[in-house]
Amino acid sequence: MKIIPMNIGLRTIKTALAVSFSIFLSQLLNLEYPYFVAMTAIISMDRTARLSIDMGRNRVIGTLIGALIGILFATIDQGNPWLAGIGILIIILISNKLNLPGSITVGSFVFVAIMVHISSDVSPFFYGLHRTLDSLFGALIAFVVNISVMPGYLVKRLNENLNGFYPVLNLTIRQYETLDINDFNSVYRQFNDYLQEAQLYKNDVISKSSHKTLNEHLTKLMTYELPLKKLELYLSSNEEELKLVLKNNFSQTL
Repeated sequence: MKIIPMNIGLRTIKTALAVSFSIFLSQLLNLEYPYFVAMTAIISMDRTARLSIDMGRNRVIGTLIGALIGILFATIDQGNPWLAGIGILIIILISNKLNLPGSITVGSFVFVAIMVHISSDVSPFFYGLHRTLDSLFGALIAFVVNISVMPGYLVKRLNENLNGFYPVLNLTIRQYETLDINDFNSVYRQFNDYLQEAQLYKNDVISKSSHKTLNEHLTKLMTYELPLKKLELYLSSNEEELKLVLKNNFSQTL
């Protein structure tokens, strides 16, 4: 039987760990709904710790908005379908006003749960409070896992990839006269991916040595940006006169 190798990414590993820790700690603390903690950890997990903070913030704020409005409307008339629709409308308006569209879905879930899901003997206030605390706990777990699990691994991998990519960039620029547009597009797309990745990691919580490495790569990558843009114009131009001007201009840049 042929065994197909699986490429397991670091984010996958971190998500799995975050879920395990969420359930384990929820059981240890005897929390009533480990599901909400684990779900928030899954939603909050992203490529970097800083992105996890943003995702977790949306989750927590959305839960809080949904809980507050749910408590208010459930106090007025729990289960009323027209109040439920008005409540959802308010959640969407508030989330958009705060520029947090990512909080709409979770806020709506919590609101609907308070309005129609929990039984009458359950306090809407305590239910909403517990869901908010569960979300905060799950987001915290995702953040801690993100900054704890091999934080320098991604920067080290990017460093190795870029050191192997610079010769490709130099060759691409030197062979601009005979370069095919499709080949160039592939290289240019890879350049933009690496540039975005380096900028993303630079804004994350990382060590000083990693920060220095990223700054050096960003500085070097920026020196290629203008020549690549000019080369893109040159290769995509169909007018001979314009192409000649761009060629001369590009040659002077080298």
